[in-house]
Parts: sequence; structure tokens; C-alpha cells
Amino acid sequence: MSKLLQAALDNYKAQKSEALAHLEILFDNSVGIGEHTDLLAEVKKWTNSLAEAEENIETLKRNFKE
Repeated sequence: MSKLLQAALDNYKAQKSEALAHLEILFDNSVGIGEHTDLLAEVKKWTNSLAEAEENIETLKRNFKE
């Protein structure tokens, strides 16, 4: 696998991990988040980030050999 492909996959895997961590906090520990935060907007933001990362990982895997 090329180093550039590996770097791209690593980047999207990190994006996926970050999104999952944020969503876990929002769903499991929302009491620890400030009162004025728009929780639904945050859930949407991190869900979109997660979906984008997963789609990009699958696209690269489908079109290039690991």
C-alpha cells in the first residue's frame, strides 16, 4: 500500500474515532455539557462527520488495494 493511501485512511480513521467519541459523550454524558449548547446540532454535526469518514474509508478500500 502506498504511504499516501495509508495516510488518507489513517486520517479518515482518526476522523471516525473523534466523531464516535463526541457522540458517545453527547449520548451518555450530556449532563456534563454546558446548558446553552444546542445538543441536536452537535449530534447532527458529529453524525455527518462519522458518515463522511466511513464513506471515504470504504471508497478508498473499494477502489485501491490496502
